[in-house]
Amino acid sequence: MLDLRGRAEDHVRTWTHGQTLASERYRVLVASDGANPSQEQTVAALLRPHDTLLRVPGAGDTQMWNAGAALAGTPWLVFTEGHCLANPGCLEAVAQWIAANPEAGAGNFATDHDDRHRLARMSRRWFDMIQTLWRAPGAWPRVHRAGFAIRADAFAAVGGFEAEYGQFAPPLLSARLHARGFTVQAIPDAAVLHRDDLTVSDQHIDTAEHVRGELDARTRNAPEFFERYFGHAELWTNQLLGQPRVALGMARALLVAALAHPRRIAQLVLRFRPSSMALAVGLAPRAALQRFAVAVEEFLVDHVPLPARWRWSLFLRSHDGVVRLAQLDWLRGQPKLRALPLPPGHWPIERIGPGTLAGVHGLEERGGQRFRWTHPVALIYLAPTEDEIEVRVETAGIRGDPLAYVIAVIAGGKALPRALLAGDREGTLSIRLPAPWPAAARKGLVLVCSALVPARNGPREQRLLGLPVVSIASIPLRSVQES
Repeated sequence: MLDLRGRAEDHVRTWTHGQTLASERYRVLVASDGANPSQEQTVAALLRPHDTLLRVPGAGDTQMWNAGAALAGTPWLVFTEGHCLANPGCLEAVAQWIAANPEAGAGNFATDHDDRHRLARMSRRWFDMIQTLWRAPGAWPRVHRAGFAIRADAFAAVGGFEAEYGQFAPPLLSARLHARGFTVQAIPDAAVLHRDDLTVSDQHIDTAEHVRGELDARTRNAPEFFERYFGHAELWTNQLLGQPRVALGMARALLVAALAHPRRIAQLVLRFRPSSMALAVGLAPRAALQRFAVAVEEFLVDHVPLPARWRWSLFLRSHDGVVRLAQLDWLRGQPKLRALPLPPGHWPIERIGPGTLAGVHGLEERGGQRFRWTHPVALIYLAPTEDEIEVRVETAGIRGDPLAYVIAVIAGGKALPRALLAGDREGTLSIRLPAPWPAAARKGLVLVCSALVPARNGPREQRLLGLPVVSIASIPLRSVQES
């Protein structure tokens, strides 16, 4: 009983009295946050003797789902949202599917929409587009929060919904199921009618909650797991670049590189378009501008007569804008990320977090090796030391000899002499830092590379690439000399 978009009794009745499945073969648990006692009374009158009204004061939907699952006591569970109405044959179709697939992990219902209002028609198109992507070759399956069935032991094995992540909890549950080897199938003829929001601005409330939950979950889970299932989050991975001090330091390093290599000035200034230039203004102005843009797009979608093609384009654009706004707001509400200098030793890229390496793209794999492309300008924080050290950046030769595209390495606002850089046939970039360079590098080592533009080679993407990084090692020079 949350976000009902109609009368609770109308929705509950489709489950308690509207099913073709025999009444004794299932029970209904209606969970309420206690916010509407009068609706609770109306719903309670619809419940059969073996059904339950469960009160979870102040809870969100995922907390209520968990509470219901804990009381169910059945080998299979069905979850649905408060604003969904069941088709009459829904549970009978589920029972038939379970009988035919007793070892299945979970199964999704089809989702229908009320096409009598405009946003519902766009939501149908949106749901179909997203769920088509989920079914694409190579994609991992997800449960549909509008309605799905799951074995109770599978639900328990992955720990249920991680309720602290709100709207993001069902996708995270799906990832955990896939990681544990459970399957998610489509259940033939099981369907619910999803009552959609009436305005896109209402829909964006859930979108923003989903984004906040995802970023919270990224902070508390291993990057390799998260990027495998949910991809790269540019603002989260490079959140250090959102700090004006860091961003301005990156821009200053770019200027130093341009002065040290005057023939490259046009390339450095015009092609890089480094994010540090835009980020130097800080998060608050960017969030304010994004908020204004989203408000305009929401108004146009909800209230202005437009051709269907234009409205759909604005609908998609406003969704992307809300995602970005929620990311900016999340970053603004977090404690400033502190630098986490790379300790001495050898570190694979998947173990190097956003506090150590800034200016990177998502994790990729080539020949069984995990790596990240950096931006053309990237920053590495090294552990403070008085000793002379060597930094080794292993690239696996993905872009060839690093010395052919590394323009400069900047420490303490100065370019390292070229003699301190070396490369080998395996594509390892070695950066020697004899005294006094280790002290200069305490505020970060900036790598400036010529930009590789993959769009020129076919892929439709906007990334500019710098150094492919498989691992980074920080080694005292004494150890290097001894070896």
